[in-house]
Amino acid sequence: RSCALGALPPAVAELEALEVLDVGENHLHVVPYRLGLCAPLHSLLLDANPNLMIPPAHVARLGTRHVKAFLVECLNGTQLAPSDGKHRLKLLIVGHGREGKTTLLRRMHWCGKGPIERRVRPMEEPSSSVGID
Repeated sequence: RSCALGALPPAVAELEALEVLDVGENHLHVVPYRLGLCAPLHSLLLDANPNLMIPPAHVARLGTRHVKAFLVECLNGTQLAPSDGKHRLKLLIVGHGREGKTTLLRRMHWCGKGPIERRVRPMEEPSSSVGID
C-alpha cells in the first residue's frame, strides 16, 4: 500500500502462497491477468489507484472474486479489455477480390461487442510503390 507503484511485475502472479495483496493508493494502470489464476489469493485490494484501467474501477469495487473472474475472462478472450473512450482503432483491410476480406470482417463483428463500421470499396492497384522505413 502507498508504494508509488506504477506497475506490478507479472511474476507476482506466480507466487504460490500469495493470499493477500494490498496495492491500494498507488498509480497502477493494469493488474497482471494471471492474478486471476492465483488460487490462494483471497484478498486483492486495489482502492485509490486513479489510473487503473484493468480491471476497471467498477469491477475493482466489487471485490476480489469479481476482479479475479474478470482477469480470467480477459485471459480466455471472453472479456474485452475496457477502453477509456480516448483510444480507437481504425483497421484497413486490403486485398484482391474474393480473398476473404468480408469474411474476416464478419468474424470480427461476431467476436466483438456491437456493430463495427464497415465500408467495403474496391481499390485500384497503385501505379507506383512507396518504401517505408
